[in-house]
Amino acid sequence: GLNVRQTERLANLTKRRSESRGATSAAAKLADTAALERELTQLLGLKVTIEFDGQGGALTVHYRTLDQLDDVLRRLSNAPPPRES
Repeated sequence: GLNVRQTERLANLTKRRSESRGATSAAAKLADTAALERELTQLLGLKVTIEFDGQGGALTVHYRTLDQLDDVLRRLSNAPPPRES
């Protein structure tokens, strides 16, 4: 029972609501990703960045020395820390 103008307004309103929900959802994902980066950075003691493309992504751990890399690998494998001689 709507005329053409009413239908157009309704369609535009629905589109704007959908877009604003998408922006809110994207902002929440960005905030979640930033929180995860901070948590992983704190746990590892190394800078961690996460790139998310909507379905998957990449996790990057930045290290400066091979000892730091060895430490990350040891933690991931649950190996005991090396003994110092």
